[in-house]
Amino acid sequence: MKIFVALACLLAGCLAQRPHPCGKCERGRFKLTQFSFLQSTQNEKLWVYAKYLYDALGQRMRLFEFGNLDNQTFTYDFLLLYKEHVMYEINHHNRTCKKIPLKVDFQPLGISKDASLLGQVIVGSSSGPGQGLLVNTWIGDLPNKEGKYMSTVTEFGCIPVSVA
Repeated sequence: MKIFVALACLLAGCLAQRPHPCGKCERGRFKLTQFSFLQSTQNEKLWVYAKYLYDALGQRMRLFEFGNLDNQTFTYDFLLLYKEHVMYEINHHNRTCKKIPLKVDFQPLGISKDASLLGQVIVGSSSGPGQGLLVNTWIGDLPNKEGKYMSTVTEFGCIPVSVA
């Protein structure tokens, strides 16, 4: 009987540690955030530096990418203003700016409360403390849209790793 009680307590403790979805940005996360990364292919024919500025309260994003493909340099710079339903394509080389209608709704970063946990993994090494990154992958339905999303975020801080 004591073993049964001990196993029941262990099971309850394990279930209580299940990750919970981190909230949408309106509840405090990702109000103003900057993401940047550098990526290259294995043969180094393509490399890209990207910087994304995200403003949840103002519902705007700035996407900047600079890279090289087969010794040809390229630059992309977009300013997306969702409240005004407009996107600006900025060409720094020509010093021009093209105004384009923005026909999509703003999608705030975060994991919805009805999302389902797909899995939890450690990216990197788990052999020592602080050597790996604990991430959770969530799936859920897109709000007001037909379709689903899959998002991987860090367990601590709810920082996006990938979104699909």
